Amino acid sequence: MVYKYWSGLDGDVLIVGDKPGKGNVSKHVAFVGAACEPRLVQWLIQMGCSSYNVWLINQVDPTCRHIARGFNLGNKPVIALGKAAQGFLYTCQVSFLGLPHPSGLNRQINDKEAILEELHKAHQYIREVSRGMPVIDGLQLYRN
Repeated sequence: MVYKYWSGLDGDVLIVGDKPGKGNVSKHVAFVGAACEPRLVQWLIQMGCSSYNVWLINQVDPTCRHIARGFNLGNKPVIALGKAAQGFLYTCQVSFLGLPHPSGLNRQINDKEAILEELHKAHQYIREVSRGMPVIDGLQLYRN
């Protein structure tokens, strides 16, 4: 399964992280080479992203605000991983779904059932936003 990473607004799903980790191969593509990359790829599969082009970016990237707003204008899903990315998108007035960060340092990922439930919600969110449908109640979606 191949996930495409590129710089352009033609992606299907935007995943926003915080900042590049020590193992990041490129500061321009979030998570690639980071210790949490395998977990994130597994999460993407569980969210049903295998049929979507996924764009990974960090909130410290100077273009992140513009890109995230473009995804919102294009009715494309935006997912924030971790509280820092969520706070950034909230201040940018971007609608998004928040998930825990996939880092091994995050204790939330120890609760496997809770993570599966969050990934199921993300799967629903991606499908509904991609179809232009209203988002169901009960999701942790931030709309500004």
